[in-house]
Amino acid sequence: MPVEVFDAIVVGAGQAGPALAARCAREGLRTAVIERHHFGGTCVNVGCVPTKTLVASARAVRQAHRGAEYGFDAGEIRVDMARVKARKERLVLQSRQGVEAWMRGLDHTEVITGEARFVAPPCAPICRASTMCRRWTTRR
Repeated sequence: MPVEVFDAIVVGAGQAGPALAARCAREGLRTAVIERHHFGGTCVNVGCVPTKTLVASARAVRQAHRGAEYGFDAGEIRVDMARVKARKERLVLQSRQGVEAWMRGLDHTEVITGEARFVAPPCAPICRASTMCRRWTTRR
């Protein structure tokens, strides 16, 4: 199996991965970003973004219920959870796609979809995307 050589290998496009890859790109380093599933990591996909989206919907409902305090009557307030969830999913997808587009647009950077694991020094992960296996290593 041939070995591809990079200056830097970033495993995961979560919290720190994109910023690190962008810094490497600015420095002119040939960089591999390996992501196994969804770009953006926990924060974008199941943490911060979806949670804050749901909280914002709940806050809007609460404010509407308090309309009389602000001088208006909003009538009966009903929550359509299917629409609330659809809004959350739409914003999560938009954030995820934004991170992925940013990574794919970086100079000197190759984005690889698959799972990486370190098997031996010097930082040589094997990535499995579908049935394809490739090996990478760093120059240093």
